[in-house]
Order: sequence, then C-alpha cells, then structure tokens
Amino acid sequence: MSSPSPSTRIARTAARTSARRGIRIQLVGIVAALGVCLAGASAANADRYLSGVHFSSIVTCSTSVDELTVMSGSNARSGSLAMIYLYSYASGRWMHENQWHNVSGFNTEISTGAFNFVGHHRYEVWIRYAQATSSGWVYSGEYPRPYYQRNANGYGTYASRTCHI
Repeated sequence: MSSPSPSTRIARTAARTSARRGIRIQLVGIVAALGVCLAGASAANADRYLSGVHFSSIVTCSTSVDELTVMSGSNARSGSLAMIYLYSYASGRWMHENQWHNVSGFNTEISTGAFNFVGHHRYEVWIRYAQATSSGWVYSGEYPRPYYQRNANGYGTYASRTCHI
C-alpha cells in the first residue's frame, strides 16, 4: 500500500485546517452572540447578594460639574452598609471614605463629598458592602458597571467603562 502523494496530503491538510478555522469562527460568533444576549438581558446597574440580602448600586459621573453620584441600597430593613472606593488613573492609587453609609432600603444617595476631584481624570469605582447577620458582619464588594457618564453639557448620559470626572 503506497502513501498518498505530497500534493494529496497538502490538499487534505488544507481542507482540515479550513474546516477547523470555519468551526472556530462559528464558535467565536456563537460566544459573541451569547455575550450580547446576556449583556442585553442583564440589569444596567450592578447587583450583589450577600447573606441573602440583595444589594444594588448605580453610579453616575459628570465632568461638567466634577460630580460622582452613587445610588445604592438593599432589600433589608436594617444592617446594610456601603463604602465607596475610587481608583484614580492619574495618580495610580486607591482612595476611600472613612465612613460607612446606611443603605438599608433601595434608592439611597451616597454623598461623595469626601473626594476632591481636581481636573478631569478617569476613575474606577468599587463599592464595599457590609451586612449585619446573627453571627456578625459579612462583607463583599463590586465594580458597579457600567457607569453612567453625563455628557459634557450636562444633558444626556451614556454607558462607560470608567468614570470621567
């Protein structure tokens, strides 16, 4: 029994490579479509569950008034706290408040007066949550993305991966 000619082997290898490439392209397309579907189906704000308590936060950023607004809350009647951390891309450092905010019940606006925004820079926001339980405090945190960025004129918003303040 003779082996196939070099040109036949090359043709078979090319056909297999082409078929594999086609399968990879299809898989990438399926994964991308699934990601779009999941992203479209998810809430526009961040959600975290901690000891059975639902925490939710929305962050709005504005360069027109150098402002960061955080709306946060939980479905617990009491014992839910949040603290804001900011990462400055300009300084390469994290900063945070030195106080916890009571966010028991939804739609609690957290004051961000502890932060001094000088100039226009990019920031990451991380929110640390604490929940009182019968056995003590439990903690978790999240990056509440996407951020809602207010247009420079102060009107209209768009989703952003970083806060421009």
